[in-house]
Amino acid sequence: MAHYQIYAESDTTLYERYPIRNTGIDQIIELTKTNSGSRLDGDYQGNTYNSRILINFDGPQLTELSSSIAAGTIGATNRKFYLNLKNIYATDLPISYSLHTYPVAESWNNGTGNYDDTPEARGGVSWLYRDNYDMATTWTPANDY
Repeated sequence: MAHYQIYAESDTTLYERYPIRNTGIDQIIELTKTNSGSRLDGDYQGNTYNSRILINFDGPQLTELSSSIAAGTIGATNRKFYLNLKNIYATDLPISYSLHTYPVAESWNNGTGNYDDTPEARGGVSWLYRDNYDMATTWTPANDY
């Protein structure tokens, strides 16, 4: 059985708690949920906040793989695809949890921000905007999945 590896062209984390922050150049993508009543940055939170991860698999590797699947040169049945993400630091994990993945229906600009930038980086995709703070193109509301 053949194995193919495709690397992401770009990735970023979107933070509901920091709706205009861009982290497109940060080395870490972060999947978090901050519950109401928990402490974040020394303050008790009154709301629950989530993060979302965007990963862009684009370019010649993906195009070649897609063409091979469509042409039937890669097995017509029993194909499996895996997304491997590595954990570097996990705390307060529940006994079980669900992770949902969906395709992103709109283009987005990766940007050059890091999580701890001061002032906060606003030159790319964020929770509110799919391009940047200055152009302010909002995301189209998604259909419920």
